[in-house]
Amino acid sequence: MPAKAINGSTNITVVSGAAYVGEQAPDGSYNCVQRDGTTLVGLTHPCGGTNVFNTTVTPSASGMYHPSGCLNVKISPGTIVPNTAPDGSEYVTVVSGALT
Repeated sequence: MPAKAINGSTNITVVSGAAYVGEQAPDGSYNCVQRDGTTLVGLTHPCGGTNVFNTTVTPSASGMYHPSGCLNVKISPGTIVPNTAPDGSEYVTVVSGALT
């Protein structure tokens, strides 16, 4: 599986962050750890994945990066999309795990 979905969004695997997994999953998607945005965490989680904030559920954040340092992401609507949503979040397709 490529890092990009056929609709142009980024393929991600949501991981817990409890064990080291690295930046990319074995299937080629990017490993991500969902954060709640209440603590300053930066972009990279110690497990190697990217810290993400889900703006699909909580649209209060705008721009590519959340004030906590996470990458803002929005679940792709499934149609052909540009890489970036109108609010600045990156469109993603979850291939494993779940964004809540």
